[in-house]
Amino acid sequence: MRQGTREGSRRMSRARGLALLVALASLAWSAAARGQTVRPDFYVTNGTVNAQALSGTTLFVGGSFTHVGAPTGSGVPVDTMTGAARAGFPAVNGQIHAAVSDGAGGWYVVGSFSDVGGVARQNAARVLADGTVSPWNPSANGIVRALTVAGGTVYLGGEFTTVAGQPRERLAAVDTAAGTPAAWNPGANNVVRALAVRGGSVLVGGQFTVTGGQARNRLAALDAATGAATSSNPNANSTVFALA
Repeated sequence: MRQGTREGSRRMSRARGLALLVALASLAWSAAARGQTVRPDFYVTNGTVNAQALSGTTLFVGGSFTHVGAPTGSGVPVDTMTGAARAGFPAVNGQIHAAVSDGAGGWYVVGSFSDVGGVARQNAARVLADGTVSPWNPSANGIVRALTVAGGTVYLGGEFTTVAGQPRERLAAVDTAAGTPAAWNPGANNVVRALAVRGGSVLVGGQFTVTGGQARNRLAALDAATGAATSSNPNANSTVFALA
């Protein structure tokens, strides 16, 4: 009986010891995890890093890259003469498919992203001249591939089906102040990849076969007021990627 009691005590002691080790390991991991933060200003390479070694405050890296520099995000304005990147533009965390001047030193940018300079923006954003992110926020629920501005209206085209929570099938018109959708709602049955405005018409190109309520193969002109397809029907036989 005494032998069984001693064996039970030893098992309980081992169990308590194991529990203590697990608790200590958990505390150590938690402290280490809390102590690690990502430095957004840390330099990056344009290719794979295969080896690195730290000596004092110097990090030596080697791999299949040809350039090391400050991170910029997916888009940045550059000087038209020198090509130098402008400092202070907020980093975009995904792809930019189109950018247009806002006419006041800033830019409208669209693409496939969810964050601009630490501000939540779903696939469309406006960056002001001072580099801050504007309240303008259409919040498209899918990729925005095309963008053009006319007067007080920003036209968007892409793969989305809602803008600011309102149904808009791959085409939308929003105001330049807040990104609120206008009543203009022609719809398209497939991806829109290009937009341009000419007079009272919005020219649309892409992969669709129906837009503005009419059969239009990949290229169409839509009434800027009503969204209805005009009589123009070029009937492109393959995808349209650009318009000017």
